[in-house]
Amino acid sequence: THGVMGHYLSESWEGGLHAFVGNLTTDSELRPKGFSGQFEKTVGGIHRVGASFLHQKNSFQTLTSYAAHGRFNIKEGSSVMAELGHTKKDTNNNLEESTARYGLLQTSVRPFRGVYFLTNVDYLKNDIHQSDYTVRWGPALQYFPIQRIELRADIYDTRNFSNSSASKDSWMYVLQTHIWL
Repeated sequence: THGVMGHYLSESWEGGLHAFVGNLTTDSELRPKGFSGQFEKTVGGIHRVGASFLHQKNSFQTLTSYAAHGRFNIKEGSSVMAELGHTKKDTNNNLEESTARYGLLQTSVRPFRGVYFLTNVDYLKNDIHQSDYTVRWGPALQYFPIQRIELRADIYDTRNFSNSSASKDSWMYVLQTHIWL
């Protein structure tokens, strides 16, 4: 997206604002324009808590999101991260308005240098006025064999909860390789 961003970083807090006009190569009526921001504060010298927001619109819809998040140190190299968010989408034709909520919890445990055991739990309620929601969870292994190379293996179980229908769990296996130049 094309825009202007400012970011400030101090010893105990940081914050940023971003005003954007979308991707200028996209048709103007489709291009989202708006602003976003985030703020984080160090608590107790080792933990971070913060909030973020986004407001954007184009000719067809307006989207507003906000979230609170935290990263908490368990011991050196191990942590717990959590985020709770809310998103509201309004359309100009009033047909697809929705309000969603989501949550994320991730633990990261470093038993020894270069190896991390992760656990991810995602929660999504696409419409807060409906009873349906989705939970995805699973373990992961992250390994840094040498500098600039990361290997990661994840297993995810996705379960949809609904009063009107039943579905089988969906399993996904993900292998990733990241190389930083």
